[in-house]
Amino acid sequence: MYIPMELPCTRKNPKRYGNAKKSRRWGQALVLFFTAAMGVNKASAYCNTSLGGGSSNSIDSIAILGTTLNNGSPGAATGYYTDYSSSTLAYQTASIMQGQTYTLHAVFGTAAISSLWIDYDNSGTFDASEWVQITTTTAGNDVQFTVPLNAAVGTVGMRVRSRATGNLNGPNDACTNFGSGETEDYVLTIVAAPPCTGVPVAGTTVLQNSPCYNTAAILGLTGSSIASGLTYSWQTFQGGNWVDVTGGSGANTSQYITDPVTTTEQYRCKVKCNSVTPDSSYSSALTVAPSYGAMPYTEDFESIVNDEDLPGCVTTTSYYVNTYISATGYNNMDNHTPNGSKYAWFQSGCSDYMFTDALNLTANTSYQISFWYVTDGYQGWNTLQAAVGTQNLASAMTLIGNPVTNPANQTYKKYTAIFTPTTTGAYYFGIYCDATWYPSALSFDDIHVEEMLPCSGQPTAGSIDPGGPVVGCPGSTFDLTTDGTSIAANLTYQWLQHDNTTTAWTPVATGGTTDEYMTAALSDTMHYCLKVTCTTSGLSDTTGELEIDVPRMQYAALPYLESFENWTDHCATADNPDSNWTNIPAEGENSWRRDDQGGTAGWYPYGPYSPVSVIGQHSATFASTNAMPGQKGTLDVYVDCSSLPGNKDLIFDFNNNSGSDSLNVYLSTDAGFTFTQLGAYNVSTSSSGWDEVVLPINSNNPKCVIRFEAVSDWGGTDMGLDYVRIVPPCSGAPMAGSMKPVTPCVNTDFQLELLNYPLASGITYQWQYSADDITYLNVPNGNQMYGTENISVATYFRCIVTCANSGLSDTTASYLATLAPFYMCYCNSAALDGDAEDIGNVTIKTQPANVVLLDNGVASPLEYNNDAVNMYTDFRTSISPVPLFMDSTYNASITEITSYSFTDCSVAGFIDYNRDGIFQSTEMIFSGMTAYPNQDVNANFTVPLGDSTGITGMRFILEEGSTTINPCGSYYYGETEDYLAELFFPNCGGPSNPGVAHISDTSMCPDYDFMLTDTTHQKNMNGMVWSWQESTDYGNNWTDIPNSDYHDTLTHTFIGLAWYRMKMVCGNSGDSTFSNVVEVHTKPPYKCYCHSIAVGGLSADSSDIGAFSFGDYVFSTTGPHLKNGKAIRGRTDNTDLSTIELYVDTTYEVDVYQILRSATHADAKITMFMDYNNNLAYDIPDERVFTVYTTSNDWYKTINVTIPSNVIPDVPTGLRVIINNNVGPNVPSDEACGTYTSGETEDYNVIFRKANPVSVGSINNLEDLNIYPNPTTGKFSVRFNTTRNIEKMQIRVTNVTGQQVIVRNYKNVTSSFSEMMDLGDNARGVYFVEIEADGQKVINKLVLR
Repeated sequence: MYIPMELPCTRKNPKRYGNAKKSRRWGQALVLFFTAAMGVNKASAYCNTSLGGGSSNSIDSIAILGTTLNNGSPGAATGYYTDYSSSTLAYQTASIMQGQTYTLHAVFGTAAISSLWIDYDNSGTFDASEWVQITTTTAGNDVQFTVPLNAAVGTVGMRVRSRATGNLNGPNDACTNFGSGETEDYVLTIVAAPPCTGVPVAGTTVLQNSPCYNTAAILGLTGSSIASGLTYSWQTFQGGNWVDVTGGSGANTSQYITDPVTTTEQYRCKVKCNSVTPDSSYSSALTVAPSYGAMPYTEDFESIVNDEDLPGCVTTTSYYVNTYISATGYNNMDNHTPNGSKYAWFQSGCSDYMFTDALNLTANTSYQISFWYVTDGYQGWNTLQAAVGTQNLASAMTLIGNPVTNPANQTYKKYTAIFTPTTTGAYYFGIYCDATWYPSALSFDDIHVEEMLPCSGQPTAGSIDPGGPVVGCPGSTFDLTTDGTSIAANLTYQWLQHDNTTTAWTPVATGGTTDEYMTAALSDTMHYCLKVTCTTSGLSDTTGELEIDVPRMQYAALPYLESFENWTDHCATADNPDSNWTNIPAEGENSWRRDDQGGTAGWYPYGPYSPVSVIGQHSATFASTNAMPGQKGTLDVYVDCSSLPGNKDLIFDFNNNSGSDSLNVYLSTDAGFTFTQLGAYNVSTSSSGWDEVVLPINSNNPKCVIRFEAVSDWGGTDMGLDYVRIVPPCSGAPMAGSMKPVTPCVNTDFQLELLNYPLASGITYQWQYSADDITYLNVPNGNQMYGTENISVATYFRCIVTCANSGLSDTTASYLATLAPFYMCYCNSAALDGDAEDIGNVTIKTQPANVVLLDNGVASPLEYNNDAVNMYTDFRTSISPVPLFMDSTYNASITEITSYSFTDCSVAGFIDYNRDGIFQSTEMIFSGMTAYPNQDVNANFTVPLGDSTGITGMRFILEEGSTTINPCGSYYYGETEDYLAELFFPNCGGPSNPGVAHISDTSMCPDYDFMLTDTTHQKNMNGMVWSWQESTDYGNNWTDIPNSDYHDTLTHTFIGLAWYRMKMVCGNSGDSTFSNVVEVHTKPPYKCYCHSIAVGGLSADSSDIGAFSFGDYVFSTTGPHLKNGKAIRGRTDNTDLSTIELYVDTTYEVDVYQILRSATHADAKITMFMDYNNNLAYDIPDERVFTVYTTSNDWYKTINVTIPSNVIPDVPTGLRVIINNNVGPNVPSDEACGTYTSGETEDYNVIFRKANPVSVGSINNLEDLNIYPNPTTGKFSVRFNTTRNIEKMQIRVTNVTGQQVIVRNYKNVTSSFSEMMDLGDNARGVYFVEIEADGQKVINKLVLR
């Protein structure tokens, strides 16, 4: 057996029954008196715990007809159980008599299965034999029960239980735990029946209810004998005779329930005492007639007393149709009846009817039903329509009149329909509503049914509702109805109109032939009236004139474009792109909005599309995921097609990624009164992104309207519309315009856009990019007027614009797109829905002085604030950075505003303290929850000490509910605001530590640079200034070196003997401190020849001298020829190294090795100079010793140099080697003096002698050193004698690049030493044999052939 789940339900629909008449029997009052006096509580004897229950299927009313029990208790009680057994109230108890039959009348909140138990044997338990089923499937019923003649006399318990239909509620369920429904316990008093004697009194036949047509009548007796031994027989009068009734229930009891009453009948009851003769008497005859509604029929619901009552014989199909006794105003739930307060309503999810009383209608006569209705304004009311049938059942109804589809009116509107029956009889009119679960309430009132007799004479036109003048927004339509119009057959209707340019009435363009009319979308003030004509008499009447005052629309001149970046208030908040547009409806789920402003219309972006636009930052969005299926929203643009005669095209971009929603495009050439469809677009005509659509506009009319009509599917993704253009075809050579300036974030997509581009169709585009503004490549997918790009370095862009019709092109000027600073490139953060809570104000103050640094926004009013519609606001360019000092405390205050009533929100603030472009969780400056009534969060924060100062990002986020706020990403309701802060070090306040100064050289030649360094002084203090000072008089007087402020390291040019120090000044206190003093002296003249240096720097200087040897003297930087990171020097001063001793008339081998930092070889000129005559200048050409050139195959140069005999001996003098990548004639290379771009100058000192040394350096205890043979073809020996033991010795053989080819280590070398070594596997060339013994070193040159 299938048992449905017991689910809660929040709505009830008690059915309306007539009030039972109370009869009085003997002894009843006395029993009640004693019952009350004794305070009986029978419920305690019965199971009354663990009964369960639920809020649905409540017990709303229990009555025993003919007794005092008539207890109303709408809704479910706390705990779903109520004990009335100790009540002393007469309407919560009853007396019943043995042998008598009674009717229990029960009403439930919703359809229920329900049961009754009476403990007739007073055993303290409800037995299965004491059970009666009240109903199994309805929300109310009447059920009879007969008190056994052997029932225990006295007080007994009665229990009523309800439960959701489809579940069990039978004889054995008096104590079962239910998951739905309710339990009520009562006490009844069973009175003993006396034995009958003599002829009983039958009494008066009474009607115990007010039966509606086709419902049962309940008959009873008053004044009849009450005794045991009586029998009852109900009779009806048929064919002139009284006969026993058939059908119904209780025909042999004191109460009789008839079959449904549809005809007039007479009833009486025969009462007999079985112990006497004559033994019978008859009650009075009672006529029972079916109840019809009076004609003309009106139901205004003003007779109801409680919510959910149904007046008269009105019925419904379910609890989804109810009544209210007072206007709430919520969801537009309100009365329509003048001076009234009550009305009926349908709720969401309904597919139900409300039925009128049965009405007796005549065949072939027309009847008009009308009623007034108003919705909550939400989507989802699918259909509202009148119906008629011969039974008040949904299955018996036939829909009549025109259906109202998708109503959304928020003021009352009138509905009318006409019905002509073909047979005379009883009919029910119904009001049918079908709705989704999305909306809330549709109210209706003032149901009226009237016979329509044929018209005669002059009809009455009445007046137009609404009364005028009416003021409306452009693009709106208006529903017009009439009041007081004749209701008759053979009437015709014609709505007439004129505008302000004429007074002549003309029929409306379409429709307008009923007593109701919906205008076209108006773009100017219009006047209307209704002419009513009786075709029988030919006479007419006309209503008064109604003026609908609509501001005249402005028709845009062509060419025209709209990119939907900035929307304005028109008929609602932010509802129009500009003054040339209308948006219908102006609010609601099916209203167009800018993609990020749906909250102003009342919708949430459940189905965003990507990218959000094709040009700019925004597009127009239709929220298909919010609006009900089939809902429409129109976005109309008004253009003057006469301003651009000839052919023109409508071009727009459309985005529809999924679903069954669609976009229809229409053109009106008569100011919007009629439209012709141009195209229809849905997911099958779209790609996964934006698609460009081109449609011809063949009109030169000055009042054209282009309509974009969206149709919803309530699913998939939303639809996007962007970049609408109405333009002529291109011709000739186009003007390319220029690129819109852009400063993108690194590795973030951005748009390429044009300014002053041609407004024409038939234009093609090709975007290109370049790293050097010389070589350009096509941007991938860059063949649209707008392109998407992503760069990591500054990049040039341009666009080639071509007219396809002429084939001519133009190219924009190149534009260099530079990267935005980090503080403009944080992660995205924003709410998804703007119609809720916002940040109303942000304030930052110093502490404890409370100096205001930031006070942005107006947080008033706090609630119901129409400005609370933002999801993200960027103040980084409109508000100056907030100055914040490290190690200082500030107070931040965030105040919440909301578009509705207050909802608590989480709030957090972030500052990017380390300025890395990321809001870390550790950089949250405060967090908290807003609270009513102030709705703010107020907290102090201290800026931590750090190493980075300057402008950085500051973000505040307000998010609905209690949550941990993430600085990045989206959330449902709230707002993110971005600001800038400027971080400063703490203010200095006294003397500071100047640190220790260092100098790179202590002796120099003039005009060369040296470096001053002090990295240990106190830093990171605001107001602190440090600079370098110089003294030329032994520190007696000091001057500031220009442009040296804030330089820890300073490159300075040496002029002469000088002293230097670091100066520290605290501007806040005026204190100054100084570092230690460093000194630089002038070198001797023989070390300072004319100025020579390569000045190209790292960008242009790539060549150096990697190794230089002169005889046995070797100077080597080492490293490879190419890709040598050591090739960075402009000059090397080797004059402080050991002086090279050269002997006259001796020939030496000179080797020069070129190295380069680059990966490719560059030829160089190598020139060597020696000051032979010691005049401290290089005389040209005599002292230019040689010039050689390197090539890619010859970059190790070997030259033989003979020292002339006319040198000045025994005094140090200069030697200079210059390598210069300028291989042509040039002064720096040819004359030894001057600056050049790429290369190196190396300066040495030499001294000329009379003998030829064999080696460089010496070892004190080593004698007779001999390396032979030299030159060698491979093997050679090292031999020497020692004067004392050598503890540790190493012999190293290296090539000119410094690469070690042989390394030998020795210990405890004594007396004589001899060792053979082999270079046979190595390349021919010059090698160096280096002997290091106990810390002393000697180097000899060895040639391998």
